[in-house]
Amino acid sequence: MLRARADVPPSATRERLRLHAALASRDATREAFAAGLVGQRSAAAVCEALDALPAAPAVMTGRVERLLLQVAAEDGAAAVARAAAGIAHRFAPDELALREARASERDRLAVRLLPDGGISLRARYGVAAAAVILPALGAHAAPSNDPAGIPDTRDTDTRHAHA
Repeated sequence: MLRARADVPPSATRERLRLHAALASRDATREAFAAGLVGQRSAAAVCEALDALPAAPAVMTGRVERLLLQVAAEDGAAAVARAAAGIAHRFAPDELALREARASERDRLAVRLLPDGGISLRARYGVAAAAVILPALGAHAAPSNDPAGIPDTRDTDTRHAHA
């Protein structure tokens, strides 16, 4: 009904309703969102990060929320998860290690032989593997420096394939 009247997709409506429910118990995040200091994605990221954090001392909860809001305001929603992981490691290193171990159990690399003799790859790796793979791949996939000064016009996926 909302889509028909206001052209708002159902998924956007669900996201907004989830955020509304989450903000009920997050005063600082609710105020920052209402003031326009953080956007919808950032506010949702802060709420999700706080819900996912292991039990921190109650006295620290407000400080952690303000820290995550500062990260969200300065660096965006994606940086909130990284900051929350650092906080989790400080308060519950065993919990973080357990989460990383569970994530690594889902690591997959699918290699398929194509009819023309080539291969197709599809992969999914967790944080621990990504921390090893990305620096190694990035070192070999950087734009090449042509001696004649011609810029490397390959996109990132192509440079990764050539690495």
